[in-house]
Amino acid sequence: MQEFRNISVSEEEKNKWLGEQHKKELCVFLKYQETLIHDLIFSYHYHKKERVYDLVIQENQIFYKTADSGYFIVHYQIGFFNACADLDYHAPEKMKIDFNFTDTTLQLKGEYIPEREPDEI
Repeated sequence: MQEFRNISVSEEEKNKWLGEQHKKELCVFLKYQETLIHDLIFSYHYHKKERVYDLVIQENQIFYKTADSGYFIVHYQIGFFNACADLDYHAPEKMKIDFNFTDTTLQLKGEYIPEREPDEI
């Protein structure tokens, strides 16, 4: 399983974020897109019924591989609460999200988690 999200960007916007020297501008934009990033991360925790909250994206956690691609690390909290079973836990987590600029989109790609095939009986 690997989740993807696409964000439409103009050529002008894209040029503001290309290259290592524009980490600050990209960080501000990613923080503005926090809802979309939250949805991407939540899709990895949905089957366990965990909630995702307190996303933190920091400028020093953005790394460029090329001028138009790289990755960033999002730190966040997961939690689970079930009053009937007296369960209440919270744990810090982090996820590496790859980004790639194309002509008119910024593609975000979450971590790859292989899915297990059903066992044969």
